[in-house]
Amino acid sequence: MTISAPVAKLTSELLHAMGQPLTILQTCRLLTGAPQVDAERAMILLPEMADQVERITELYRGVRSLFEVESDAMRCERQSLKALVDRLEPEWRRRASRRDVLLSLELGGDEGPWIHAGRGEEVLACVFDAVLASVSVRGRIQISWICEGGNRGLAVKGGSIGDLTVAAGGLNLRIAEALLRAEGGHLVCENEPMRVRLELPPT
Repeated sequence: MTISAPVAKLTSELLHAMGQPLTILQTCRLLTGAPQVDAERAMILLPEMADQVERITELYRGVRSLFEVESDAMRCERQSLKALVDRLEPEWRRRASRRDVLLSLELGGDEGPWIHAGRGEEVLACVFDAVLASVSVRGRIQISWICEGGNRGLAVKGGSIGDLTVAAGGLNLRIAEALLRAEGGHLVCENEPMRVRLELPPT
């Protein structure tokens, strides 16, 4: 399997990032087993251990996602962004509704730029997840076409001020950016108002 350079770079960074939570877990394990640490003090370490397990799981899912998408990327046909959005829209609406968030798609009949279907679907899913996690309850997510400097793509706007780089949202956006770079595109994030731009070169 051939992995694109942007994806290989991010994969290496995610694997390296696993080192810190693994080290913290190992330290906690040693402390909980130490004879001078009583049960009450050992219990204090459990939330920290749970946080580190969650972080490792998150990083592992990111690595697995990248490898799965890249393994299929060249075998997948190219599709328009509009076709991929249409495929994902029903699930997006269900998830937005559960948070009482209004989803507004302003794409008309334009098909937009084309991308390998596997990469494109993962990019859209990662960006939507990051914005949905950051937008306020009873907020709004607006998706529309953009044209920036000869590139075309989508803008996913959260309609409020928020930080897209925290927690899982930050990892999702890093995955989306690596996959877009593999297609010759790039990702631009803005926090005031919250907006993510997916830009692809002309096809």
